[in-house]
Amino acid sequence: MVIEREPLIEKDINNIFELSKFISIYNLKEIVTILGKIHFQKQVNPSLTYDWLQKIVEATEDKKLISKSREIKRHFVGMTTKATDNEIKISTQYSSEYFQWY
Repeated sequence: MVIEREPLIEKDINNIFELSKFISIYNLKEIVTILGKIHFQKQVNPSLTYDWLQKIVEATEDKKLISKSREIKRHFVGMTTKATDNEIKISTQYSSEYFQWY
């Protein structure tokens, strides 16, 4: 059985990055959860969750958030990838509690 999903478009990516206006150390877990569910509705590789998270927290310039997001990515996927904005766009176009959060 193949599950059909909508393509992720530029508007979706812009909306994802708008989360930088709202993210904080207090809602980090919820934001990660939201990002982690996007691949259920859109044609996108789930590993992009953590690349998006990095871009979102880097926009805040909050050192604690940046550090925590790197820790999260390292824990869940390792640090083997670092996508650029262009790579994120390309990959989305062609893609068919031990953790202390605060």
